[in-house]
Amino acid sequence: RTWLFTSKTHTRYTDVAFGPNDRLVFGAETTGLPPDVIAAFPETRVTIPMDNTHVRCLNLAQSAAIGLYEARRQVGL
Repeated sequence: RTWLFTSKTHTRYTDVAFGPNDRLVFGAETTGLPPDVIAAFPETRVTIPMDNTHVRCLNLAQSAAIGLYEARRQVGL
């Protein structure tokens, strides 16, 4: 499966079950993922919750590290 990390969903990345052959896709820091890519994966979109209203977003490296760590933790790596 292909998991999109995007702000265009309410599903938290910690609320899904990642598998060993899954792909994680992250968008550019300034523009995110293109709308056509987001539309192509409606069931596998996840977000990293941002509870602090003073922070606009995480940078790409931080987001990738968070997502990859959780996916690897779930599959036992």
